[in-house]
Formats: sequence, C-alpha cells, structure tokens
Amino acid sequence: MKTLRTIGALSLALASLGHTALDVPGLKPCPTGVYVVLPDDDPALTFRVCWSDPNIRGVLLRAQWSSVEPAQGVFDWSYFDAGIALCRTYNKLAQLQINCGLLAPTWVYTNGATIWYPTSGGQMPCPWCPVMQSSISELIAAFGSRYDSNPTVTSVTMWAGGKNLECFFAQTQDEIDALQAAGGPSVWANASKRIIAMFAAAFPTTQLYLACGNAFSEDIATMTRVALWARATYKRRIGLQSNALSVHYPCFTPSAGYIDFPHTTIPMDKVRWIGYQMVAPIRGQRMEGETLAECLQNALNCNADWVQIYPGDPGTDPGESSIIAFNAAVDG
Repeated sequence: MKTLRTIGALSLALASLGHTALDVPGLKPCPTGVYVVLPDDDPALTFRVCWSDPNIRGVLLRAQWSSVEPAQGVFDWSYFDAGIALCRTYNKLAQLQINCGLLAPTWVYTNGATIWYPTSGGQMPCPWCPVMQSSISELIAAFGSRYDSNPTVTSVTMWAGGKNLECFFAQTQDEIDALQAAGGPSVWANASKRIIAMFAAAFPTTQLYLACGNAFSEDIATMTRVALWARATYKRRIGLQSNALSVHYPCFTPSAGYIDFPHTTIPMDKVRWIGYQMVAPIRGQRMEGETLAECLQNALNCNADWVQIYPGDPGTDPGESSIIAFNAAVDG
C-alpha cells in the first residue's frame, strides 16, 4: 500500500519541473494545499468543522445559477458573502464556482434560450445559443465585479459549456447526433471559448481553472483544442482541473513518466497550474478501500498544486497527517 513517506522526494522532483507555485505578474497568489469542497448553497456552512482545522487552507464555495440570479439581473450574493466572511474570520481562502448547465434558472428558457435535452434527463440551454451567451455574460460580469478584487478569493472554476461544471456534454449517441445536427463539436468549442473569454475579462487578477471533460463522446480532441487555446490565449492565468481524483485516477505509473491530463492530450508536466477534486468522500461507497493518504499522494504524483476534499475526509485515518504532508510538499 502506498503511503505519504515519498512525498518529500516527489515534491523536490516536481519543483524541478516548475511545479512550485510562483507568482504570476498581475495575479493574486494561486491556491496551493488542501481545501474542503462544500455542498451547493451549503445550509450547514457556519457549522463546518473545517473552519477550525488549521491544516485546511480554505474552502470551495459553490452556488447554483438559479439561486444566484433567480430573476434576470437580480443577483443574490448572500451565500458567497457569508462564506467569504467566515474565511476571513478563520483565516482561510475561498475558491468559487457557479454551477450552470442543468442548473440554469427557468427565466433563461422564458427568454427564448434553445433547449438541450441530455439523454440522462433534465434540460439546459444550448451553450452556443445567443440568448444563453448573453445571459451567461451578464452573470459572469457581475460575478467578477463583485469578487475579483477580493483578496480572500484565490481562484474561480469556470463553467465552460458542460452539463454540469465539468465539460462533459454530448456523450450518448442521441446527444452526439443532436450536436452533429447543430454543426458539430466546433459549435460547442467556439461557445466554450467565448465563455472562457468572458471569465478572463471579468476576473483579470484571479486564477481561473477549466474543469476538463469529454465534450464530444470519447473524442478528447475537442477538449484538448479548447484547453490549449485557453492556455495560449491567457498564458498562465488559466489552469486545468479534474474532479475525479482517486487512488488510481489519474493513473500515474512512475516507470512510464508523466501521462496526459484527463480528457486531453496535454502532457501533465507541461501544465502550469493543476487542481483536483476528490471523486467522492473517502468513506463513501465509490471510495471503498481507499485512504486520503493514497489519494493525496496520487494527486502529488500527478503534478497537483491543490486538492479539494470532502468535509468528513480529514477525520479518516490518516487524515490530518496526510493533509499536513501534502501541504508541505506543494509548498516546497
């Protein structure tokens, strides 16, 4: 079984590859270390144990678009404001995201947005629809206006056209056929690029992350093109994120060297800023037999700067010691 005993040596190796988080001109310091991912619009926000845990660097605050903007142009930032206030009280940092896609408010459809019906159920506005592009532009501009200058906000994960936060879109044959009928993967990719540009304009001083996923079936070329474009256009202002961290994913084999970042053909050691979110809580069914120590070491193996874990994960064995070791490694 893997342990964190090798983290010190691994951190030195990663530092030689430029892994160590250096300041980028014009940006606030980028996040490093272990964060706790909280539920959407978390009703238990005030009572989370992570606030008093000195080893947790900060929290991911998530809200649904429908709760942030229940009516067009009417914004409710109370959840983010409350979370950021708690961060200041307890000396934590905040990562932010607004979940769109399937969680878009009903007024977007009332205004005439073209509807995309995923095979898995529900509905979402087509990312390339002019009504959707206009609506999401207003949301992102207001989001950035309120939080880009806030020193407690260390990063924002962008919604860039997926069903949920990650960029998974046309997966089943029916969805693939529908996207082809709409113009093909390039239609989705161009819409995604426009949304990323909106985030870059709204958050000029805050690090942004693109949560990668297969936008078009099992074809990773579309996601790769979007990710390469984002990184080339905005240089080191945009990092890559994967929300499926476990012991075995991403799959790193030391003898084979670095692998590609999930859902792209971009070599992992060529990505400047990388973040991971655990695929599920450690004690959940999907993580049976896995430990936080193993997951954090895999993240470090895979060039992570930060990892988002779940509220109960520090209480698992060996939770806190693993967090301390990971923080020390990425800071090294």
